Amino acid sequence: MSRLTRSKNHVLNFLRDAADVFADDVDIYRKPGSSAVLANCHNEDTEAILTSCGFDQPGDGWRHFHLPQHLTEAEKQARATRAAFHPMKARYAVDLHWSLLCPTTQDSFLNPRHSAA
Repeated sequence: MSRLTRSKNHVLNFLRDAADVFADDVDIYRKPGSSAVLANCHNEDTEAILTSCGFDQPGDGWRHFHLPQHLTEAEKQARATRAAFHPMKARYAVDLHWSLLCPTTQDSFLNPRHSAA
């Protein structure tokens, strides 16, 4: 194995390890220049949560998800917020883009007794 190949492998291993340490478990965001809502996750538990909140997986083998395009903007925000708060409740790190936050859904998670009344 050449020195260049060894160096490349060390860099790739470092980047992979850094992604495991610094990456969020779930990222929910808008596709740039589009109304599409996308999500990425890094483990099977969060994958199940995204699926239960209405995200579809395109089947490319990676943990990339999207919300169906036919949903209204309010439905997209509610599902994205729900998909963010469920993993947070299970102590996963989540990054939800601010434009996808639904205040009503957020309030139902933060004040469950108040929303049941």
